[in-house]
Amino acid sequence: MLPKFYLFYLLLLFCINGGIVSGCIWPEVDALFILDSTPQVTSFQHRAEVDFLRQVMSTMKMSSSKVAMAQFTPWSRVEWSLANASYPESRVQEAPYCPCEQDNCPSTSINSLTRSTMNSANRKSVPDVILVISNSYQPLVEVLPNEPLISPTSPLHVFYIVIGSNMHVSRFEPSAHTVGIKVTDFGHLPHLVGPLCQSVNGYIKGTSTTRFGPLCWIIIGAILFFAIILVSLLAYAIYTYNEENRRLRHRIAESERLLRKQNEYFTSQLHTEMQKQIANGEKHAEEMKKQQDMMQNQFDRQLDMAYQQGSKVQILPPFLQPPHHHEHHSENTGKESNLKILNSMSSQFSGRGKNDRRDSGIASPRSPRDAGVQVTPIPTPIDDKKDGSEDNESSGTSESVFGSSGSDVTDSTEEDLEELNRKTHLPKDHPARKLPPIDLMFLVDTSSSIGINNFDIQKNFICEILKDVDIAPGRSRISMVQYAQDPSVVFGFDQYYSYESVRRGVMRLSYTGGATMLSKALAFAGGIMYHEQNLKKTTKRHQFLPTPKHDRLQVLCLVSDGYSDDSADKESVNLHDRLHVKIFAVVTRSFNKDKLVPITRFDGSVFTVHQRESVAIWLWRQQRIWAEHYSAFIEKEKKRSARR
Repeated sequence: MLPKFYLFYLLLLFCINGGIVSGCIWPEVDALFILDSTPQVTSFQHRAEVDFLRQVMSTMKMSSSKVAMAQFTPWSRVEWSLANASYPESRVQEAPYCPCEQDNCPSTSINSLTRSTMNSANRKSVPDVILVISNSYQPLVEVLPNEPLISPTSPLHVFYIVIGSNMHVSRFEPSAHTVGIKVTDFGHLPHLVGPLCQSVNGYIKGTSTTRFGPLCWIIIGAILFFAIILVSLLAYAIYTYNEENRRLRHRIAESERLLRKQNEYFTSQLHTEMQKQIANGEKHAEEMKKQQDMMQNQFDRQLDMAYQQGSKVQILPPFLQPPHHHEHHSENTGKESNLKILNSMSSQFSGRGKNDRRDSGIASPRSPRDAGVQVTPIPTPIDDKKDGSEDNESSGTSESVFGSSGSDVTDSTEEDLEELNRKTHLPKDHPARKLPPIDLMFLVDTSSSIGINNFDIQKNFICEILKDVDIAPGRSRISMVQYAQDPSVVFGFDQYYSYESVRRGVMRLSYTGGATMLSKALAFAGGIMYHEQNLKKTTKRHQFLPTPKHDRLQVLCLVSDGYSDDSADKESVNLHDRLHVKIFAVVTRSFNKDKLVPITRFDGSVFTVHQRESVAIWLWRQQRIWAEHYSAFIEKEKKRSARR
C-alpha cells in the first residue's frame, strides 16, 4: 500500500513540474489593461490590441485574478473597473474603437486611469499589474502636471508596451517596477504573450516558473525522508497495537477457559453430592419398609394363632413408630381394657383377607423423592460474578456562552477606497455644496491638561462640525494631527474621501497625555500646509499663468484649551501672513483666552463645543470670501511672478 502511495505522489510531482515548465501561467494579480484608442491608431490596429489582450487573459488564472480595462482617446474611457470585473474574457471582445475627433481633446494619464479603476475592490494581499499599450506618436503619460499621485494598495508593477519608433519610458513613481517594451508593429504583439508572462512571474516574487534546482530537490528529498520515517513509526505503532491486542485476546480466552473448567468441576461435585444424598435416602426408606413388613407379619401370625386356639388371648396391636419420631404411650392394664381392645380389633379385621388386613394396618413410608428433599447448590465463581450489575448514567452537557466584544474593527485601506464613489452626505440644497472646497486640518491637543472626559467631548464635536463640510472626491479634504510632547499625523488629506471614513478616523484617535508643546505642533501643521500649497520653485512653469500658491482655502481648527509650555507667537504669524491659513479654535468651558486669541487673531474665531451652527457659518463665510477674492489673488500672483 505504501509503495503505491509514494509512486503516485512522485508521479503527481512530475506532472505538476512538467506543466509549469511547458506552459507559463500568470500568478494571482489585480490587473489593469489600458488600450490605445487615439486617432493615431486605426480600427484594425485596435482589433489587434484586443486580440492580444484576449491571448494574455488565456494565460491568467481568471478564477482568482481580477481584471479592469480602460482606454485613452486621448481622454480617459473606463470600460469596467475591479469592482465589476465579471466575465472579462467576453467583455474584452466588445471593447469599442472610439477616438476623440475634436481638435483639442483633454488628455489623461496612467495615474488618473489607475485611480478611476483600481481604487475600489483592490485586494491588499494581491499584487497589482498595469499593462499599457501605446503608440509612440501620441503616448500615454504617467502623470499630468500638478496631479497628486496615487497611493498603491499593494505592490504595483507597470509594463509599458510602445509601438513605433524609440521612445524613452520614464518610471511611474508609485510603482515598484516600470518595464518598457518596444515593438515595431501591432502585428508583433502576439509574440509578447510568453515573454510578458515570464517577466510578470519574474518581478512578482515567490511565483517563478523556472525549473527545480538542486536545492529544491534536496528539500523535497528531505521532506520525503522525514515522511518515510513518520510512516514507518506509524506502521510500527499499528503493529505494536495489533500485537498487544492479540495477546490481550489470548489472555481473555485463557481466563474464560479456566473459569469454565472450574465451573464444570464444581458442578460435577454438586451433582455427586446430590446423588449420594438421594441414594442414602432411598436406602433408609428400604430399611424402614422391611422393618414395617416384619412387624406386620408378626402381628398377623399372632392373630391367626388366637383364632385357632379359641382362647382369650390378650393381643396388643403393634406400635408402629413413624420414621424419626418417638412417642411414648401408657399401657392399658386390666381385663376390661384388654377385652375392649380385642373386640375392637376383631370387629375391624372380621370379613377381610390377609392382604387386606396388612394393607390397612401398615402405611408404606414415602421415599426421599416423595418427601421433597431440598438440595442447596454450591456457588461457583461465575455465579458470584453474575450476582451484581452496575448502571452508570451520565447526564447533562456543558454550555459555553461567547460574548461579543464591543470593540470597533479598524478600517482597512480597501474599505476606504471602496467609499470613494459614494455621493456626498449633504443634501442638494445645503449651502456647503454651493461653495468652493476647502482643506480643513484639525490640530487636536491630547496632552494631560485636557483630561479624558473633555477629550471624548472634543472628538464628538469634531464629528458634528464635519456634518456641515462637503467631504467627497474632488471636494473638501480633511486631515488630523494630534500633539502633546510631539506632534504626529493621524491621517492626511489624501486618505479619506467620505464623511463616514473621516468620522471613523476621528473616533480612532487615542488619548496620550504628557506635556503641551503648542508651538512645535503649529510649526508641524504649517509644514504640512506649505507642502500642500506646492510652494517649491520648479523649472517648468506655464508661460502665461504660473501655478498659484494654492487653489483652495486652507483652514486650521485648533482643538485645545490654550495652555502651552512654549510660545506660539512666531508660528501663528507664519501661518497667517505667509501661508494665508484661516485659523479658528474649539475649546471647552475652561480655556486660556490670552494664548488662543493671538493665534486666531479674532475673538469671534474661538468657539465652544456647543456652538456647532456658529462654526458652520464661520466656515461658509470664509469660503464665500475666498471665492470672491480668488480671481484677484491669481492676478496678484501673475504680477509678482512677472516682477521676479
